[in-house]
Amino acid sequence: MNALKDFVTQTQHWTSEQWRIYHNEHIPALVQQAYNNVPFYRQWFDAAGIKPEDIRTVDDLIKIPIVRKADLIAHGADFRAENASEYAMIHHHTRGTNRTP
Repeated sequence: MNALKDFVTQTQHWTSEQWRIYHNEHIPALVQQAYNNVPFYRQWFDAAGIKPEDIRTVDDLIKIPIVRKADLIAHGADFRAENASEYAMIHHHTRGTNRTP
């Protein structure tokens, strides 16, 4: 928890450009992690003809098709990373509507 607190303290006054640089440095690894370990994103990228290497910066995120509520409902189990520990999973339930807009 101290690492998170330190990060927030260090970054709380960052400019939008500093955040952009930070995100651009971390997006490639995040996208590669999702592709390698999350079945839904691997299938989603493949269906759209996108390779992880195609997403290098914030500006590239527009290439990824939007995931809709119906996708989450239909493929919920496929959003779990294959490398996630069962014990590290946190299960949450929300109180809200299940109606489709």
